[in-house]
Amino acid sequence: MNCLVDAKEEMVEIPHANFHGLEYLGSGRLYIWSRILPMLKHDILKGSGPDTFAEVFPQNDYAGKMIYAESTGRIMERASLQRCNVFE
Repeated sequence: MNCLVDAKEEMVEIPHANFHGLEYLGSGRLYIWSRILPMLKHDILKGSGPDTFAEVFPQNDYAGKMIYAESTGRIMERASLQRCNVFE
């Protein structure tokens, strides 16, 4: 019995802020923020919960990931690619 599932997702328009093609700046951080800004209107007051960024980020943005993250398989886990521990 073959347990593999042929999962095909449709390409959909992902809401994003228009940074006029500059999403590649900051090692792709502007790409991430361009997708986060439209999400804020739903989650700015209540949030989405601790450690849920990867679940609420539009991981099905294949075109955007291919252009700005250089891989459609990359999972965006946080808004910043590295933590800045200034006060430690």
